[in-house]
Amino acid sequence: MSNTIREFLQKKIQKSIKKIFKYDIINIEKDYDSELIHKYRIAIRRLRSLLEEFINEIKIDLDIIDDLRSVFRKAGKIRDYDILIENLEKYHNEIKELKVDIDLEPLIAELKQEFEKRRKKQIKNFEEFLESKKYKNIVEELEILKENIEFKNFYISDSDSFSVAYLVASKFFRLISHSYWKVNIYDIKALHHLRRQIKRTRYYMEILKKFYKKNNEYKNILERLKNLQDLAGALVDIYILKDELEKFQKKYLPDIYEENDMQLKLQKFGFWLQEKEDQIFQQWNQEKEDFFLHKDFYLSVILENCDIQNIKAKEIED
Repeated sequence: MSNTIREFLQKKIQKSIKKIFKYDIINIEKDYDSELIHKYRIAIRRLRSLLEEFINEIKIDLDIIDDLRSVFRKAGKIRDYDILIENLEKYHNEIKELKVDIDLEPLIAELKQEFEKRRKKQIKNFEEFLESKKYKNIVEELEILKENIEFKNFYISDSDSFSVAYLVASKFFRLISHSYWKVNIYDIKALHHLRRQIKRTRYYMEILKKFYKKNNEYKNILERLKNLQDLAGALVDIYILKDELEKFQKKYLPDIYEENDMQLKLQKFGFWLQEKEDQIFQQWNQEKEDFFLHKDFYLSVILENCDIQNIKAKEIED
């Protein structure tokens, strides 16, 4: 039986729960901070990853995972509009820096106002949820888990680095088995699915990075996965923003045959976003192809660089 890894997971779970409690989100509407919601969701996602990935080793009520997923999604409805607003401002600033001959100020102002109005509604809904008995029960469940983490069927051995390496390699192999690695055609659903697999694999590898030799090879895999995740995320975000532009046009500018000033600005912004999307997709394909080309080397790094025996007890606390 493993003491080191079991202890490590216990500390990791407790630290993750403390981090969730650290973020004061009860009165988010009064002094809204998009970064707070972002960090809160990351803390929930990391705890979920731990519990889901080690569900066969940890004694846990499965309702906790479902509850965490529910909170994550509810907060995500706010985060969706944060991202829309951030991207709207980011691409508008990029257009201004490029000195493109197009004045988007009135359009951006209207779109931002629309997104902020919808976000405000989601914030209000989330605040009501935070005051509910359901959320208070979830907090109580997490408090109990933090103080009483039990294990079952714990087969990961301290004496055999391969036992951990095999867990990471299995997760990595599942990732590189995804069919979209070999497809260069733009398919937003397949891309989004692969991005989720990349994210899960990266989080899992980060959880166990403590047990790998302190060299740049394992770290390089994580950095490359993060880069792929970011590129895929940028494509998904542009896709969603373009979709919102179409909805905005249908709602506020229904007569496509009447070319008014706002209609023209909307079209130009849409064309510019399309060009940006094409550029990022080319970059994504290049990075994706290169990563897949080196998959066997990355797999060998995962299998050969695990070093459980030399981990120091104090490192468990980090």
